[in-house]
Amino acid sequence: MGRLYVFVCNGRVVGYVVLAMDHLNEEQGRLMAGWASAYAKFMSGMAGCRVVLVKSEPDVVGFYEKLGFKKAKAGADLTDVYLDMKHLRQRAGA
Repeated sequence: MGRLYVFVCNGRVVGYVVLAMDHLNEEQGRLMAGWASAYAKFMSGMAGCRVVLVKSEPDVVGFYEKLGFKKAKAGADLTDVYLDMKHLRQRAGA
């Protein structure tokens, strides 16, 4: 399960924080990552969304890399992987 917090200023959404799901199987992970990256790409043209960041278990970093994510840094328990929306838009010709 997850919880979404939306920040609004002068009637406009300016940011959000998601406290997210955990322990998804591969199909669920692919659906979630695909939806998140597609929605972030859509929003990046309107609201300046730049990066999709995932805190990944080290043993599934390769899964995210296959989806186009890059490794940012490894922590004690989790590894940050990110998808750069600017790079994604350039590849798509947007």
